[in-house]
Amino acid sequence: MDICCCCCLGGYTASFNTAKFMYLGLFVVSAIVSWVFRDYGNEFVHQLPEMEACRPNDDEGLNSDCVGKGAVLRISFATFTFHLAHMIALFGCKSEADPRTAVHTSCFGLKFSAWMLLVFVSFFIPNEFFGVYGEVARVFSGVFLIFQAIVLIDIVYRINEALLSKEGCMAGLIAISTSLYILSLIIIALSYHFYAPRGTCSTNVGWITWTLIMAIAYTALSISPWRIENAGLLTSGAVFIYTSYLLINALASEPTDDSNPCVTEGGMDGEWIQATGFVIALAAVVVSTVSTGTGDLSIDSGDGLPYRPDFFHVTFSLAAMYLAMLFTNWSLEETPEEWELGKGWQSAWVKIASQWLVVLLYIWTMIAPVLLPDREFSWA
Repeated sequence: MDICCCCCLGGYTASFNTAKFMYLGLFVVSAIVSWVFRDYGNEFVHQLPEMEACRPNDDEGLNSDCVGKGAVLRISFATFTFHLAHMIALFGCKSEADPRTAVHTSCFGLKFSAWMLLVFVSFFIPNEFFGVYGEVARVFSGVFLIFQAIVLIDIVYRINEALLSKEGCMAGLIAISTSLYILSLIIIALSYHFYAPRGTCSTNVGWITWTLIMAIAYTALSISPWRIENAGLLTSGAVFIYTSYLLINALASEPTDDSNPCVTEGGMDGEWIQATGFVIALAAVVVSTVSTGTGDLSIDSGDGLPYRPDFFHVTFSLAAMYLAMLFTNWSLEETPEEWELGKGWQSAWVKIASQWLVVLLYIWTMIAPVLLPDREFSWA
């Protein structure tokens, strides 16, 4: 019996486009489970004292290594392992005729059961292992952010080229570009108002001002003779609003305690903002993950396949690590508070570094074909 028959036996076989949403649904479930276990998992773990790794070790009968950040790391590892196994099974799968495509598109009921089993088994793994896994997740989360930035820039170039190629779209292109710049400047103004009150807070002032200076620089470059033809105000406007979003997200991630008067005095504080930011951040990870997994990234999708299934699962395995960093605020020492996501100086600096990375990649895509005319580039 071949791979296709084994995978389809008694199960549902989906198209590639449908399959990606099935895996996306599982990823959303893993995110929700991670959140619930992090903030409300005490009672569940208390019922499982027989697990060696989760035996009670405090007066309340709870083990902090299996709740909070410990639970997040375990669920992240289960999701990472799930997608890594798929990647190994599908490595090099490029053709619709490859029978291994059934590994990607079949047996979702069995696969979801396997994921739940992996989550359960992860609570039996010794705690020391997850200290190592957390450090590895930090590194590969950075790789995910790079993929995310490349896909964003690629999408922006494609939209710009599509609008330029159609007659009668110039007015719409100008209107969209203008709107992007206006919204970005509003975000910059709000950042100054809420996170740099009375011109204090030198770090915040520096981050905000540098975001504006970078925008002026790459906007000027995008309309100069020293850039590729399909770069322009729309691409720069899209990068500007994205970097402005990263800026205010980083500022909102700063700790709200006495050590940071910039936020306690002028920041947009409040439980509803924290909860809203939590949902928006999760939604952004979900959308960017599926976009990165099915994006071009200069990788041939293969004969008849809309995207490479092995690369798709690589992206989701990296996203599982990145999700762990979001839920632990990029810190392996303390568990975040309820409804808290991406909070703390480590998280803030990661977002600002991501902003700088996006700008550097964007500038490089504009000037690389000019500097290296003998090489072929595909950012269009």
